[in-house]
Amino acid sequence: MISVDVTLNDAGQVTDVVMDGHADHGDYGHDIVCAGASAVLFGSVNAIMGLTSEKTRYQL
Repeated sequence: MISVDVTLNDAGQVTDVVMDGHADHGDYGHDIVCAGASAVLFGSVNAIMGLTSEKTRYQL
């Protein structure tokens, strides 16, 4: 199962997002569900980086 944990600060702002796990829909490297989840997360990070002046740290 893929899990996503989002941490908010006291102001309700996102401070941390962690995605972990595997969808087990297909073999490693051939799982379209995992690929879709990764694409959504990468798109979100790219949008945040493109639309804000905040420094964004990320780890793959």
